[in-house]
Amino acid sequence: MNRGNSYDDKGQHDLAIDDYNETIQFNPDNAEAYGDRGLAYFYKGQYDPAIADYTKSLQLDPNDAIIYSDRGLAYDDKGQYGLAIADYNKALQMNPNNVGNYNNRGWVYMEKGEFGKAIADYGKALELDPKNSNAYANLGEAYEALGQYGKAISYYKKAIGLNDTNEYSRIWIVNSSKHISRSLAARYMKDLPAYVASHPSDKWARTVSQYYLGYVTEKGLLKEADGNKVHICQAYYYVGEETLWRGNRAASKRAFAKSLSTGETGQDEYIFSKIMLGKLSSGRVKPVK
Repeated sequence: MNRGNSYDDKGQHDLAIDDYNETIQFNPDNAEAYGDRGLAYFYKGQYDPAIADYTKSLQLDPNDAIIYSDRGLAYDDKGQYGLAIADYNKALQMNPNNVGNYNNRGWVYMEKGEFGKAIADYGKALELDPKNSNAYANLGEAYEALGQYGKAISYYKKAIGLNDTNEYSRIWIVNSSKHISRSLAARYMKDLPAYVASHPSDKWARTVSQYYLGYVTEKGLLKEADGNKVHICQAYYYVGEETLWRGNRAASKRAFAKSLSTGETGQDEYIFSKIMLGKLSSGRVKPVK
């Protein structure tokens, strides 16, 4: 089974599954082997067999909080949010100090549009780990979802202060500032060029930043997405924000709708496209001065 774990670590998930199969054939009551094989299936995006293996593992060892957490992730990726929350609840009952599970459950609440509950979970994560940059960034997104843009920016800044390589928090600061005032947005936009130049690690984040700066066109942004559905979902969200900023609400609505058409429900940009399309459709977006 150790060799299977080694294969998994190298991304050779099929070879890992073969090894776990042998272990299970030799010992069909090995809870750990089912859990490990479930994780390999999860990495392959095969959520149904992953869930089946996690469930079998829990039948053999019902006190494994990690497997409840792993199954919660699989349910979340399948869009089965109620089941995901139930598994995170169980994992947190067993280990109430697990920061990751509060962050993960908070994300499921974000997907469900229950932003207050998400904020409560992210806050609990910070109680346990006050230097958790992900929790600060997540809080920023939750407050942005509620339209509390100033508060969102303050949390994004805290995330960056703890982790300067967090390119996306800088992008989301620009997004939030665009909903407050043009002068504030212009101020935060000035921070992007130097940051892009000094942090080349994330090519996609760099391309999005360059789009906001006007160095890359909408067509260039979508070309850089290169058929990747996640990036296409993200690209159309950023196009929606940028065209709204320029005052073209019809184009903005079309872009947000295209982001939603990708079906990438697990992406932040999908959630915010849904929020913004709803606000535009109901006339709840005020012009920014």
